[in-house]
Amino acid sequence: MSNNAGYDKLRDGILTLSECFLGLEKVEESIPFVYSTLLSLTTWIYCLSLSFQLVSDLQWLTVPIIFVSTLFLFGIIEFARQIENPFGIDIIDLDLYKFCKEIWKDTKHIITYKKANIRNENIERIINEFKNSIYGSYDPYKVV
Repeated sequence: MSNNAGYDKLRDGILTLSECFLGLEKVEESIPFVYSTLLSLTTWIYCLSLSFQLVSDLQWLTVPIIFVSTLFLFGIIEFARQIENPFGIDIIDLDLYKFCKEIWKDTKHIITYKKANIRNENIERIINEFKNSIYGSYDPYKVV
């Protein structure tokens, strides 16, 4: 295998990887607003009507039972809202920076593996093409 063939194969693989990264940006599907509002409204109506159903049997015990059940149901709704979009900057979101850094480290290790039949200038060109295809002129791994 000549150096150009190895370079082309590696370049194609890295460009495919960058296309996959760009495809991740399209994963912005969240629960529609109408569905979320309807779910919240239905939960409110259920919790309010449940108290009227239980008050005749449980009397004062209805208050803590309704409190716990309402807390539980609205907790589930809030949990669903939090996990519907795991890509962001909230505390509970996925750490994509760490994930990308690991992929970058592994990719760099694969590219610079000593047994590869690729010359150093080709490696630098591959790395620069990969960075430009993902980040443009922005380099998140550059130490400031």
